Amino acid sequence: MNDLIKFQEALNNKVKGLKCPVCGCSDGNFRTKNTQNPQVFGLVCPQCGHVILFDIDVLLDK
Repeated sequence: MNDLIKFQEALNNKVKGLKCPVCGCSDGNFRTKNTQNPQVFGLVCPQCGHVILFDIDVLLDK
């Protein structure tokens, strides 16, 4: 399976149960945001704009 597809599936699973630590929003409409580091990406809360950072290797269980 291609890494991009694996990444997309892992990301979708992560977003489903994600809850913003700032406002508590958990509606699943988090937008992805690129960061300066290609190994790290962010998910932006649709309500308060808080960015939750994730390491790509951790997400893919590498």
